[in-house]
Amino acid sequence: MLQRTIALVQRSLRVDSRDIRPHLFRMALPGIFIVTLIMMQMDNGLRSAPGRSLLGWLVTYDYLFITFAAATFFATAISEEREQQTLGLLQMAGVGPLALLLGKWFPRLWSGILLLLVQLPFTLLCVTLGGVMWNQVMALFACLLAHLLLVSSIALVCSVWSRTSSAACGWATFTIVAMHLGVWIGSSLLNAPTPPVPTAWLDHFLGANRLFRIMEIAFDEPILSYQVWSNLGVSLMLSGIAWGTFALVQEKQEFAASPAARKVDGSPRVSRRAWQWSPLIWQGFYQVVGGPMYLVGRMIVHFLTVMALLMWMSSWGGTIDSEEFAGVLIFWGVFAWVCEGAYVASQVFRGEIAGQTWSTLCLLPRSLPEIAYPRLLGALTALVPAIGCIGFGLWLVLDDFVDVLDEDEFWMILFYFSAQVVLGWHLTTLFSITIDWSAWPISIFLATVVVVLANICLMVCIETAATGSGEQALVWLVGMATYGASGVVHVLIGSRLTSRLGE
Repeated sequence: MLQRTIALVQRSLRVDSRDIRPHLFRMALPGIFIVTLIMMQMDNGLRSAPGRSLLGWLVTYDYLFITFAAATFFATAISEEREQQTLGLLQMAGVGPLALLLGKWFPRLWSGILLLLVQLPFTLLCVTLGGVMWNQVMALFACLLAHLLLVSSIALVCSVWSRTSSAACGWATFTIVAMHLGVWIGSSLLNAPTPPVPTAWLDHFLGANRLFRIMEIAFDEPILSYQVWSNLGVSLMLSGIAWGTFALVQEKQEFAASPAARKVDGSPRVSRRAWQWSPLIWQGFYQVVGGPMYLVGRMIVHFLTVMALLMWMSSWGGTIDSEEFAGVLIFWGVFAWVCEGAYVASQVFRGEIAGQTWSTLCLLPRSLPEIAYPRLLGALTALVPAIGCIGFGLWLVLDDFVDVLDEDEFWMILFYFSAQVVLGWHLTTLFSITIDWSAWPISIFLATVVVVLANICLMVCIETAATGSGEQALVWLVGMATYGASGVVHVLIGSRLTSRLGE
């Protein structure tokens, strides 16, 4: 077993070292930190405890990059082999579940460790600038390493249990986000004067909370804290679950993909007459959204999330009035609208291209727009629950909303914000159909980075180039330019979809 594990690890490390993607990902982290350093210097943000301020940004970027890597890079460890139908060949070669998991998981873990090591020069810079002690630095790296082990184990379980890389990334993202929200909301709800159960263990479990405590000026705690040991213990437990369930899950998924499983499925097929665009709309609705049950599930998730946020707010004391209720609905509706729109944008054509069925679909006697737009329309039904939250929240404060419509600033903010969202969605779609190796979180991440960096540069230009009323004119101009850029990306998407017909 050890020989086979070493062979897999060696192969993965060689492929990783020759592939430019991991190097670009690791290079992006110090690149963003250098941009932050330049902006803080321009804004005179390095006057008081500069080392502590810079280290705070550094560990924040580390935490976000590690979490993102778990939702994408780690989550494809086993699912990519399953998609390529090579798991059976590996098993025929005598590679057992444990050797396979270690051989696929350890190289990714090593890449995550390199992501931390690449920050050592900047950490030394922070210590030199002052405001940071060495015990804080060691505690920070121990916390980040424990968090890396935890989220990578979560992603490994999702990869073992999922049939496709897209599903593995989706479940890993959902689990990690739910873990953070659950800890924050749960600790707030239980944080009463006389809590029914102790809450310190829940609050101290999360790596983000530990980072906040480490960055305090009066930090004087052990380097190997409860967070480190608990994350390590949960990581070992999840790794054992992935190992123990690997054979069972693989057997079930092989049977589900076999012709025998299709014969067993004797559910009746009802033939219905469809109107002209119905098949493509329903195809997008079922393939991207998941069908009516998933749409209802989204509504239930939105409802439960809003209720949890209201309970969290009520734990601060006082009562929740209709305006606060409407504010929560609108806030969550807008957040869900942006996130679900990005997911739809990354999946609307990705499934057909990854499954090599896009050219077959385009054999229909219709033009490319007549195929793409109905499919997009069916996929956009995923936004109905989020739009419902926004609409219900606006209805609760209808009088105030009507008054806001007379404000010029409202329309300016709405125009600019919608322009950025539309551009982000278009970039997500373009990345999802252009970069073959990108799962949907990678497409969303790349689009977000492009939009955020562009906005940072534009805000700096606006700050230095205009004052007074000129700022509003520039915001309107930037919004129009953003919509123009979205139109250009829209044309590029159509061109890329056309070029994909020959593949």
